[in-house]
Amino acid sequence: MSEPKPSLAIRLLQLLDERVSVPGWIKRRIEKYSVASKINFIILTAVLPMLFVLSMIFLLLFFQISNQIEATLVQKMVSTKNAYNFYERTTLVYARILSENMYIKKELLADTINVGPILRVCRQVQSSVSLNRITIYDRKGVVVVRSHKPSEFGEDESKVPAIENALKKGETTAALALEKDQVVLQNTVPVYFDDDRIGAITAGYVLDHQFARTLSDLTQSGIFIGAGGKLVAASYAGDLEKITDTNYAATNRTYSISRRVTFKDRNGSEQSDTMDFRFVPIATPTAADVQNAGIAVALKPSYPRFLLYTLFWGAFALILLVIFLGVLLSFKIGYRIAGYASAVSEAMTRFSAGDLKTRVDGVSDDELGRVARGFNEMAAELERRIQYIRDTNENLETIISERTQDLGVALNHVTQLEEMQQGDYLLMSLLLNPLTASELKIGKLQASFYMEQKKKFNFKGQSGEIGGDYTLFAPLLFKGTKTKWLFFFNGDAMGKSSQGAAGALICGVTLQSILARYKSESASVKPETWLRSVYRELDHIFTLFKGSMNMSAILGLTNTARGETYYINAEHPRLVLFRKGRARFVEDAQRTPKLGSTTGNKTARVHYVHMKPGDMLFAGSDGKDDLEIAGSIESDDERFVKIVEAARGDLNKIRAEIDKAGARTDDLSLVRISLG
Repeated sequence: MSEPKPSLAIRLLQLLDERVSVPGWIKRRIEKYSVASKINFIILTAVLPMLFVLSMIFLLLFFQISNQIEATLVQKMVSTKNAYNFYERTTLVYARILSENMYIKKELLADTINVGPILRVCRQVQSSVSLNRITIYDRKGVVVVRSHKPSEFGEDESKVPAIENALKKGETTAALALEKDQVVLQNTVPVYFDDDRIGAITAGYVLDHQFARTLSDLTQSGIFIGAGGKLVAASYAGDLEKITDTNYAATNRTYSISRRVTFKDRNGSEQSDTMDFRFVPIATPTAADVQNAGIAVALKPSYPRFLLYTLFWGAFALILLVIFLGVLLSFKIGYRIAGYASAVSEAMTRFSAGDLKTRVDGVSDDELGRVARGFNEMAAELERRIQYIRDTNENLETIISERTQDLGVALNHVTQLEEMQQGDYLLMSLLLNPLTASELKIGKLQASFYMEQKKKFNFKGQSGEIGGDYTLFAPLLFKGTKTKWLFFFNGDAMGKSSQGAAGALICGVTLQSILARYKSESASVKPETWLRSVYRELDHIFTLFKGSMNMSAILGLTNTARGETYYINAEHPRLVLFRKGRARFVEDAQRTPKLGSTTGNKTARVHYVHMKPGDMLFAGSDGKDDLEIAGSIESDDERFVKIVEAARGDLNKIRAEIDKAGARTDDLSLVRISLG
């Protein structure tokens, strides 16, 4: 067995020992030192450089202390600018989020706009991010709703530059605007439906006292916001002394100034403090009525200089005292460590000479004590093992016979358990077979499938497979209609082998019960309504297991004459439509929760697709997407769309192309519904 490589630190020390030459008389002198003397030498060589470095650091701090306030102001200025830019980006982000909201687009497209849904969406966004202003405009630039004043609408603001840019040019505009004596930081974005601009949305924050307090909490500094030559907001409560633009020097706003500010504290008492200010110009474009906008960052001055210097030199003296006491304590500890090292060394020498009864006395709880304790335990364990080896040599034949017998019993038990498991697999397979789909043809509509479970078994000469995939076809005739419908189901139950098969069995029994009850009741319901009721009943059954069993599935109905298809996707791989040699997904990413899911909105979303003659619909479990390629599992549902196109909708060719793309890692089930 090769020796472990030394660490980087050890290699560096070895390199230094080889390259740095030490005079021979120094080496010989050090080698004669005792362990205690060597430890004391190490302590001194560590403390002296530390004292030198510490002295240099204190001197550097001493010379830098006068610039502390200015440096802090610069830091707070940067923090304030970043915080302001964050809120500006927030208005842009949420304006764009609102512009993509389907409720808002729906109302803007309508002939008569219902402001109720729009107002609810705006208030939800306002409550989540504390936006003060959200205004919705129609395609003519007329105000549809103001979230802060719902009663004020109908104003034509199409000539406002930001609104005009959004509606005519499709541009996004950030600006500081004056709105009824309030300065508002806002972003205006266009609202698109396809390529048509159908309106605009403005989202913003009012630069008021609350906004100033928010910036103050983020930057831990006082905040004063000025615009148009006057103070518009401050983080301090109460009446404030007027701060005009002349205080900042409009031509050069890069230096700090000191001002005395009068304000009221949180208890209502009037206070007056001298503060240091650093002006931060606002880079956001401003409207014509907003000029010279900026933020002043304020800090109270530091403690008096003499107090800082007293604390400084006092701390330095205290540290020197602590170091001196530490050195004295280190010398004492060094002698104790040397004593332990000597005791352990003597014990190891006696042990190596053959005295297996030797032990180290007076074991402590420090590192050397743990070494001594480890040595004692090692000596005791070696003594015990030597005695065990002697006893084992005397009874070796008996021990081998007993171990062989124990292994035989364990092997028989494992074999019996495996046979019982195979029997359970067979029973589960026999129960599932009558419930599983067979190919079905109704008029010009044909339903076919391919299913192969991952787990294979053999019990008493009977081979089979078991897994969580389940498929079912059934013809239906709704009361009051003459056209038959095809009910199709494809699902994937959670878990492997027995657990997945149990979920498939529960689903199959429940579906058969629903279909039998439907035939006996012949209820007059719409197909999509009946489909939702099937989803709710299946979901109720799986919910009884409280999250320990769930199932992804696609369940749907297809009109055998007209090709109309309604279906629900419960977190199953998306449905694929093959039409005129091209394959594509027929739904977006929004799906209904899994059967048995304990979280999320349980509303069943019914999708619709109209099949034309020659069309094929394909559904399948995630076994078609999760393939092992080059040693890693890759999940790609777009691959299946390409395979359907390449195979021209042939199920056997699709299965072969999947196997050619990679090794399957899960059960595989495929469903094809074709309209001739």
